[in-house]
Amino acid sequence: MQLLLRVSKFSSDEVRLQRIVPTLISIVLDSDAGVRSMVIAVLTKVLAMVDHFPPSDAQAFPKYILKRISHLINDPVVMVKLAFVEALAQLAETALRFLDTCHAQKLFENGDGSFSDDESPSRAVDDAMETVHAVFDNDNSASGNRNELKAKESAKSLEREGKSGSQLHSASSLIRDEYDKDLRELQETFARWIVLITTDTSEDASHLKQAILNNIARLCHFFGNEGVMTCILPQILAFLNHRKDWQLRAALCQHLPAVCAIVGRAATESFVVPCVETALIDNEEIVIVNALRCLASLVRMGLLTRAVLLGTFQSSLRKDQNKARMQRKGILEKYSALLVYPFDDIRYSASLLFATCCESIGFPDNEVLVGPIIRPFLRHNLESELSTDVDYIMKVLIPPIDSIATGADLDINAVEDKRTLFSNELLTEQLVERLEIYKGMRHNRMKISFELKGLRGLNDVRIECEQKAAFSVFLPNQKYAELVTKPLPEWYAQLRQLACSENPFESELCALRTMSTLSKVYALNILQPPHSAQPQKMWKGDMMTLDLGFENSFTSDKATDENKQKAVLCDEESRVFMGACRGEWGSVSLLDPVSVEMSQIVSKLESVDAPPVPPQLGSLHDLDGKSYSCHVKARNSTHQTIPDSSRRAEWKPKLDVLVCSTSPHEHSGPVTRLAVSQDQSFFVSSSHDGTCKVFEMRQLGESSGTLKSCLTMSEERGAPFKVNDVNIIENSHSIASASSDGSLRVWRIDESTSKPTNIATNSASISSTARFSRVSGSQMLRKVEAHEGEISCVSHFNTNSASIILFASQMGVHSWDLRCAKEPFVLSSSPEIGYVTSLAVGNDRNWLCTGTNTGHIGLWDIRFHKCVKLWQHSSCAPINRLGASFANLSKGNSPSPHIVVGTGLNETSVFDISTGSCCQCFRVLDPSLSFVDRTALPSRYISLPSLQNVNISSNLMRKLACNGSTMHIIGARLSPPQPTIQSFSGRVGSSGLNYLCTGDSLGFVRYWDFNSSSKCFTVSGLRNSQPRPVYENIEWGSGKVTLCRELPVPDVSYSNLPKSMMQNGSVGRPENRHRDAILDIKKIEYPTKGLLTSSRDGTIKLWK
Repeated sequence: MQLLLRVSKFSSDEVRLQRIVPTLISIVLDSDAGVRSMVIAVLTKVLAMVDHFPPSDAQAFPKYILKRISHLINDPVVMVKLAFVEALAQLAETALRFLDTCHAQKLFENGDGSFSDDESPSRAVDDAMETVHAVFDNDNSASGNRNELKAKESAKSLEREGKSGSQLHSASSLIRDEYDKDLRELQETFARWIVLITTDTSEDASHLKQAILNNIARLCHFFGNEGVMTCILPQILAFLNHRKDWQLRAALCQHLPAVCAIVGRAATESFVVPCVETALIDNEEIVIVNALRCLASLVRMGLLTRAVLLGTFQSSLRKDQNKARMQRKGILEKYSALLVYPFDDIRYSASLLFATCCESIGFPDNEVLVGPIIRPFLRHNLESELSTDVDYIMKVLIPPIDSIATGADLDINAVEDKRTLFSNELLTEQLVERLEIYKGMRHNRMKISFELKGLRGLNDVRIECEQKAAFSVFLPNQKYAELVTKPLPEWYAQLRQLACSENPFESELCALRTMSTLSKVYALNILQPPHSAQPQKMWKGDMMTLDLGFENSFTSDKATDENKQKAVLCDEESRVFMGACRGEWGSVSLLDPVSVEMSQIVSKLESVDAPPVPPQLGSLHDLDGKSYSCHVKARNSTHQTIPDSSRRAEWKPKLDVLVCSTSPHEHSGPVTRLAVSQDQSFFVSSSHDGTCKVFEMRQLGESSGTLKSCLTMSEERGAPFKVNDVNIIENSHSIASASSDGSLRVWRIDESTSKPTNIATNSASISSTARFSRVSGSQMLRKVEAHEGEISCVSHFNTNSASIILFASQMGVHSWDLRCAKEPFVLSSSPEIGYVTSLAVGNDRNWLCTGTNTGHIGLWDIRFHKCVKLWQHSSCAPINRLGASFANLSKGNSPSPHIVVGTGLNETSVFDISTGSCCQCFRVLDPSLSFVDRTALPSRYISLPSLQNVNISSNLMRKLACNGSTMHIIGARLSPPQPTIQSFSGRVGSSGLNYLCTGDSLGFVRYWDFNSSSKCFTVSGLRNSQPRPVYENIEWGSGKVTLCRELPVPDVSYSNLPKSMMQNGSVGRPENRHRDAILDIKKIEYPTKGLLTSSRDGTIKLWK
């Protein structure tokens, strides 16, 4: 093809059209994607070289070339689609040139070898030509011949003029009508391709849309004013709705001036400027920069009036004077706060906009109109002759104000410090007002409207998504969805699972063809404005056929029939409906008006990525049996039994007081994790025996010393697997379990509630309004397989619109949205830092910490899916457990995010992740060092641990080799195992009453107080003859180290004691401690306060 391109440069137009172009057209169907992408680029260049062609080739584009290459728009390879999109603009220009040339020839031939009336040369031109001939012709005979020729031409002219003028005009009109028809068909072909590209929602659609924007000026020239207004402008302005694709939004603002040059001033001010204003309050700085430069270009082109730039000053009679005043403000005043934005490019672009406006308005209007707007942001008055100099404006600007970008409240004192050079209080007030206006606009853009009015107010809790297509859609908030809506229909969940399979099925959205099914799946409240301009559509067919026939097939008892669901996903009606949702050409004409309107609503829901109703996960229940949400403050009936958080910190576990325990045969393997429901109705244990068991909380107060499970959850399969972790789904009665076979399972625990009766109880800790709900069964809701090896840990959190499960595999952290049934993001980690062993989600749900088996701790930004910080623990030991908290552990400091790390050397540390420093460390010394003086102890036992920064962009393997962590890991595997902290639980906050309960690999449970070492003690694990340990504090810089000196167990021999003493038990009481490592600790509040512990010995114990 490269050879054909070079040959075509030296070939005639006939060879290009008759030989080279057909050859290239035949290669378009090649099986290799690289060949297909190259052939479209070469074909476009060859066609652009053609200057002259016969009338027989006039229809080459619409009837031959465009039809042969139209399939490339749906090519499965992105490279081919991108090459096709990049060639669209040049193909359109060449096709338009072919069309113009063809019809110009027809117009010329219409006048019998000359032009028609409208295109005929003037008589002045004929006279001029006659004069030229007279100058160059001096021969009389030649002059006579010329006169004779002139007489003949005059006779011919008279004969032509004798023809009917109406006939010539009619022929010209027919040719023009034919030209308009051909041009319209040509534009419709390219418009159909552009709509397919701009409405594509695939992952690689961003590159195609950016390619469209790169050639938008040439496409606008092809479509003209009317075509741009109907096809180009509405499609590209929708790119601003792609909130996750900042590059596309930035590219749109960069290329908008080329579109505005075609549509004119009126359309620019009415449609383009409001969209550019939304880009000025974007979260991405590059988008704001391009939006400001776009406005500067529009001002330079004269497409913005003074009213848009400076605002209007007419009085308003509205009741809301503030709102009317905001509407009268111009662009310069509303966004003048960008002059002090903490980003150099934004300040420079804002200065460029003001300089361009001053140049466009001219002197003296720029001093009168623009000067007062920019004055509050300047160190001194702006000189009129330098008002158009961008660099000069940048020099006289006051320092930037960080709170504009961070969203924090304005510090009036800090703003006044910026203007210390002036004593004019009016300028300071104007500056604060402008900053508040801009911050208010940014805040309103991300506003989520919801109302809480007690229990009744839960029905109004919603997320508001504004759609620009004259509809407002209200979706149920994930945090309250269980209370205000019905769960997701079972048939839709199964339909969605089938649609995600490998079979060529349509999307599950094809089932939403009626408003009733749509409301069941999305729980929508769709409100049409009172002044909607949408016309009323009439349909003469049977309106009830679609409802009764289609919807009843899913609401009947046979709704779960898999064959029927597959038939729905494969039938022709579903294909047509989804084609209409995607904007495919001609699909709308095959649907009735009801389905057309539904396809528009479904398309809008898909474009804004609206989540459906969450599945039934089981709601929380109060002590009186009523449902509630953990995100709403509990009611008074609950407070009577469960104290508030301020009183919970007063509780301490007692010394070696065992309430109850499971039998050794309850679990046949180590009990790895415990998960307690948020309403304290049950807890779940996971074990390496492949099961998860449910225990009712009510039996803790009624038990005689033995804990018995009421439900066992396991999957029947041949190959055995281990359950490594279990976690409660937030605000529900469902759990997520992580298995060694690489799968994640979500289970719902069902409860049955009975009416309360007056039963007397001896336990003072159980209220008379005790629960009467019993666990009745379970159901597996979802099974997710990452296919990346064993899953080590799992966590969960809710957002306003999603229910996210996080689970760690061998290659990183995966996520799963239970509400949308898809994977929102993947956090991939490098193999050099090891596999993830633990994770913890921040309180604000914006960040995540991961710990690995090589001692690395990664800080991830969940919003941007990036690792922003990577540390390695100074011990290089595996991170066994992580916890996150928002605490204030130092006096005089504001609360900040902290993490609690349980790792090797038998220590638990608290780190401030904003600085990476250790605030507190709780360490257990080896018994051999119990009697060593503090000054003689090695420094690593009395110093605070540290987090060493690891450069993410560097070679991690080289970094690990330099630090010697690899040799440390190898040495640790060859040496005897050291005691480690396996689990912890407690309270780390800002109240000052902070504590931790830790469990180690030797079976000890310890209570650590943050303030005083005298309040620390060992809850369980001491042998009968073992002395109590000693706790001491060591101040170390800004932190504190609390040491526990374990005293060795004395060697007591019972061989010489009398048999009577051994038989009557006077030697010692039975030991209650765990026989192996403590793998998890959980604190419970109901029906009695205590600590639940699970161990590698397969038992679960409750300590009071």
